[in-house]
Amino acid sequence: MKHNHHIHSLALAVPLASVLFLSCVRESPTVNPADITTGGGSVTTGYYYPEVVNVYPANGTNGNPTNTKYVIVFNIPVNTTTLSANISISSSSLGGLTEGVHYTIGTGPAPVTIVTVEFIGGMNPIPNNDTISVNIGAGIRDSAQNVTLNNPGVRTFSVGTTADTTAPATVGGSNSPTGGGISRTAPGISIQFSETIDVSTLNASTFYLETGGTNKVPATISYVHPTATLTPTETLEKNTTYTVHVTTGVKDLSGNALPAEVTWNFITVNTDIDPVPGAPTITTALGVDAVTTTTAQLSWATSEATNYTLIWGRNNDASGNTEQNLLAFTSLHAIELKPLTAKKRYYAKVSAYNDIAGNPGVASSVLEFNALTDEVPATLAGGANNQHTVRAIPNKWGVAASGAFVFWTDEA
Repeated sequence: MKHNHHIHSLALAVPLASVLFLSCVRESPTVNPADITTGGGSVTTGYYYPEVVNVYPANGTNGNPTNTKYVIVFNIPVNTTTLSANISISSSSLGGLTEGVHYTIGTGPAPVTIVTVEFIGGMNPIPNNDTISVNIGAGIRDSAQNVTLNNPGVRTFSVGTTADTTAPATVGGSNSPTGGGISRTAPGISIQFSETIDVSTLNASTFYLETGGTNKVPATISYVHPTATLTPTETLEKNTTYTVHVTTGVKDLSGNALPAEVTWNFITVNTDIDPVPGAPTITTALGVDAVTTTTAQLSWATSEATNYTLIWGRNNDASGNTEQNLLAFTSLHAIELKPLTAKKRYYAKVSAYNDIAGNPGVASSVLEFNALTDEVPATLAGGANNQHTVRAIPNKWGVAASGAFVFWTDEA
């Protein structure tokens, strides 16, 4: 078996319509999600089977170049020792073909999800108007659990009368994203090509993202003709310029290379990542913890770390004074209001607050409270037959606008 030294750790997303499905009658343990390609199978959630998710040239296509390769893409890494015995190829003009005489089967280093068939000898070029049938057998197994292929079968393609000697090109204006304000977690990096690309040539050396000229960003690569997509596996830095590279190492199925490297830049958004998705909320209402004749301690809690703007004063809309902490973020908030005037009614409101990502929360309702009275509690005469004493008791908040209320005690 010939081994082509390419990196094949690609996550290949494919249209569901392009995959041949068989009913699932067995289960295998879940494998690492990083090894799984998207859109590749209708299996029980939490279980994955080896499947062919795409082939290039596509199944049933006609008029392909006579010098094309054939590429098989699996959804999870496969055991390379099971390939030769379970991939057989026939030609409409020559009949059954022999590995090593008419074709080679190539893979890159493990983990292998891409297998490349190159035609050699009398099959290079493939005879004009020939139809190639590739039988991909059930004996191919995954490398982790030794489970057999879930969708074996024959795939075919036909060639025309000419070889492909035209270099692939990128489609103008298809490179994305560009400009500024690009998401740090989902930048949507992609580019389109003018013809089908040999996916084994799309790897971390030929399609990559970097910043500062040398710092490559870890990423996965997917390809669904005509679009190649690069997805960073770490959060990008804020307000930073990144450069996407597509090098001349990218080739089409006939081995023609991209004629020149393609690069473009974008700048990420200048905001922090939201650790708690969505807008913050007040989870513990604004309240008074302690009050004196001249000060009040207020507190509240939010669903995530936020800053705040609090307004307070003698007006019933809480206007008059502003307290802010815009640079520090916490979910438990406490503040001292001063100076207050004894016996007076005050109003307070959390008028604005934002989480680390800048998402605003809904303002609190207005809180009413009283400063303590500085009056000396007066004893009122009980009178004849009255066994109780009436006392003026200082009020802390929320009952009487005067700052005091009265109640009966059982003291003699």
